[in-house]
Amino acid sequence: MGSKKPTTKLWAFDTEDDSKGNPTILNFFDGKEHTTFHWKDIKKPKITLRERTRLLQKRGLEFLVSIENYRNTFWSVNLGYDLNNLFGEHLYLPQMSYVGSRIISAKIPDTGFQFFDTLNHWKMGVKAMGDRIGLPKLETDDFDNVEYCRRDTEICWKFVDSMKGTYEQIDCKLKATIGSTSLRFFESEFNEERFERVFKREEMDFLKSGYYGGRTEIFFNKPVEGRIFYFDFNSLYPAVSCEKFPVLDRNRAKFTTELNLAYEGAAEITFESPSLEIPYLPFRNPETGGLLFPTGRFTGVYTYFEIREALKLGYRIIKIGKCFELSAGTFYPFRDFMLGLYERRNTAKETNDEMMSDGFKLLMNNLYGKWAQGNEFEELKPHGGDVREGDIVFGPLKYNKTIGEYPSHSNMIWGMYTTAYARHKLYQPLNQVVANGGLLLYCDTDSIIFENEDPIFKDSKKMGELKSEGIFKYAHFKLPKLYHLTPTDGRDFYKAKGIPKRQKIKGVDVDLQKLFFEEGKVKFRKPLKLRETLRRNLSPKRKVKLKPNFWLETEKVSNKVYDKRKVLKTGHTEPLKMEE
Repeated sequence: MGSKKPTTKLWAFDTEDDSKGNPTILNFFDGKEHTTFHWKDIKKPKITLRERTRLLQKRGLEFLVSIENYRNTFWSVNLGYDLNNLFGEHLYLPQMSYVGSRIISAKIPDTGFQFFDTLNHWKMGVKAMGDRIGLPKLETDDFDNVEYCRRDTEICWKFVDSMKGTYEQIDCKLKATIGSTSLRFFESEFNEERFERVFKREEMDFLKSGYYGGRTEIFFNKPVEGRIFYFDFNSLYPAVSCEKFPVLDRNRAKFTTELNLAYEGAAEITFESPSLEIPYLPFRNPETGGLLFPTGRFTGVYTYFEIREALKLGYRIIKIGKCFELSAGTFYPFRDFMLGLYERRNTAKETNDEMMSDGFKLLMNNLYGKWAQGNEFEELKPHGGDVREGDIVFGPLKYNKTIGEYPSHSNMIWGMYTTAYARHKLYQPLNQVVANGGLLLYCDTDSIIFENEDPIFKDSKKMGELKSEGIFKYAHFKLPKLYHLTPTDGRDFYKAKGIPKRQKIKGVDVDLQKLFFEEGKVKFRKPLKLRETLRRNLSPKRKVKLKPNFWLETEKVSNKVYDKRKVLKTGHTEPLKMEE
């Protein structure tokens, strides 16, 4: 008889430190018991801080060795931070996978240890998790507090376990990210078999150049007082995923120089735009990579759907470049999936089952991105003497970014059509506001904000229709995702992407986003991330080496001016005009 597979065990872990890169508490929780290592338990006279840190981490790693007979899955809120505290000088042990600056997962090769980040599933901190499951986060100013650390760990474990159970009720397996979870659920429940690679890399690279994101624009950038309405779409991406998509057939897909809009596909087109207050087609700024919606003459890669719609609006085709034609027809691959989950989500909301409602929402919203998943892979791992061209070496570690094959489920064209449908959906209410004499202020992917005497749109709860997010009496938009709103019946709201919401400065609780909005600069403390620390330590001028998780004061200054549209003296903006 073969040996039994080891049992998979769910863990949560959390750490505390002194803000100088030295861990003080390591805590593990398996749903029943806490295993805690605290610096105060190290009874060794005349020990240095460095020795104390090493001993604490050694005890934590010895604990991992003691449970190696399991397949262990560890969850953490902000995984990168806790891995730094747990492994310290032994960061050559885990192999970490990244997307940009975000750690997706980590594993210790040749063991059953895997490490996941809750933030790759649920965009909420420990307090919000605790509120959701009825286990409140403890409040303290003393973070060298075992009970505080244990409560955070317990909240993490119970939240993940609850969501895992929620998914299992619909036969959905929890994966490393919400996108991969949604994909596997779709494949198992609505697709007869897993996706196989359809297109060649050259074809995928071409399609990728026409994959654009959401529309974020400021139409008026001075302060406004009046009746200001804020609407956004109910489940925009799930709604547009119910539209028709090209059939993927390798034998009926080809590059051509002839544009046949009876079929589907994507084409490189030089367009000349009509004079529009709100242009339709996106254009990627070659200097900044930002997304513009200009008039004039410009070239881009667009879906056949967008090309057909642009021609209706008066755009003229000046030149046709390469076309990738799909002639196998269209179908509705996601309609049953999306409508079924939306109905089940509404049922969960009616019964006040927040966990189930959130689960359905996340599965719906995070599927489309998998169709446009790229082929860049980033890893930080021990090199063991195997260093190759392109590797960046940090002591025993190497960081490499490789270009490989696209994932088998990625086809790019479905992602292109999804975002094109979403931009098209937003385009319609933008024009309705103008047609009704309203003052258009701002839009962001699935939302629209404007000033008018009446709301123009009905407040709906239906998928794909607009719902009201409130009425405001004051608004000021300086940059995309940098604005100030004052509700008619509430407190001022400030949005400043990339700036912490609040932080204590000299014992005073400060609204950092408000400060940044009003003054254009702000100082706050943030921890050094691992890759940044390793990179900065490479400098031969650095005598004292930095530590990951060392909290430094940083200053963020905004020198940007709004450049996605031309800003007039009145505060109105108008489209940029491109010339080729």
